[in-house]
Amino acid sequence: MNQSKIKTIDSFQGMRFLVFLGIFLTHCGFSGLYRFAAYGVCFFFMLSGYLQGLKYYDTNKTIPVSSPRSCFNYAWHHLKKLYPLHVMTFLLAIPFTGLFYSFKTDGIRALPFWSAVSFLDLSLTKALVPFHYYSFNIVSWYLSAYFWLMIITLPLIRFIRKHKTLWFIPAAFGLLVLYSCFVIKILPNYSEFLLYVFPIARIPEYTIGLTLGLCHDTLYEKIKNLITPLGYLSLLAILVLGIGSSLSLDLERVLIWVIPNMFLLFFLHKSNSLFCKAISAPFLSKLGGMTGSMYLLHYIVYHYLLISSIRYTGYVIPIITFLLTLLLAFLYQKFFYPKQQPTGLIKEGRI
Repeated sequence: MNQSKIKTIDSFQGMRFLVFLGIFLTHCGFSGLYRFAAYGVCFFFMLSGYLQGLKYYDTNKTIPVSSPRSCFNYAWHHLKKLYPLHVMTFLLAIPFTGLFYSFKTDGIRALPFWSAVSFLDLSLTKALVPFHYYSFNIVSWYLSAYFWLMIITLPLIRFIRKHKTLWFIPAAFGLLVLYSCFVIKILPNYSEFLLYVFPIARIPEYTIGLTLGLCHDTLYEKIKNLITPLGYLSLLAILVLGIGSSLSLDLERVLIWVIPNMFLLFFLHKSNSLFCKAISAPFLSKLGGMTGSMYLLHYIVYHYLLISSIRYTGYVIPIITFLLTLLLAFLYQKFFYPKQQPTGLIKEGRI
């Protein structure tokens, strides 16, 4: 395979956009879809792991170096195209935070608090701290958690490739079950942070995605005749759980989505089914390629419309929000995205 290019998998791109819609609509006031937002976050973490596994599998067969510098370079490479937008949305979110009111009422005494919260946000460490992890642009906690998962990706690849086994999948899922049970039983007051935001909670699902990507050919030989039916069953399970689940909110945040997502990722990658062909349509693929920027922008755009003098009801504000978000994401990626570097450089932590 040519190491200068990784082929874009259009079905993944199309699914990215559909999943983003669930998150978008939830944040735009359609609270009944909140399960699809939780599902979407799980899907994006697992897809990230899967794509990292594919990238390594397709471009470099040697075990990568995992020095601290390589790990940081690897993580920064994956974040640098969105970090300027993160800073922009951080600044745009200031009117929603209460910062101005704090300085008006407390004066200079408010400076240490807001300096600390700003540092956590801009340094991408907010997902590590169990307070104010929704500060400023509320959705940017995902970028923080993603950054720390990228930090540990090289050691994970090294470990998984060394042992070359699919047993990491049930092991990671078992750890997630034990961790979730521990948090629900012992630390229920911190369950939202510890099960949803904290990067450690996301390591098992990310590891499952990474293992699937690294070992996809091995697994394909085992279940190739079942991929399409399992994929459609996964889609059905996701719809049923998203619409009619009566499980606890703690379980709905992560745990129930992992197994359907496992089969869905493989289905999207390997199946030639009608569904995969439909979501591989060029316009969906292009929209999917903008979901990272749209994700960071949509919450800010929506709230600026809410506080504006414009008064609309029903679906009008979400529609305007979507169109403005799409336009801003397009402009950002056109003028601010860095040029794509050649791949095949995972040994130095540069992809």
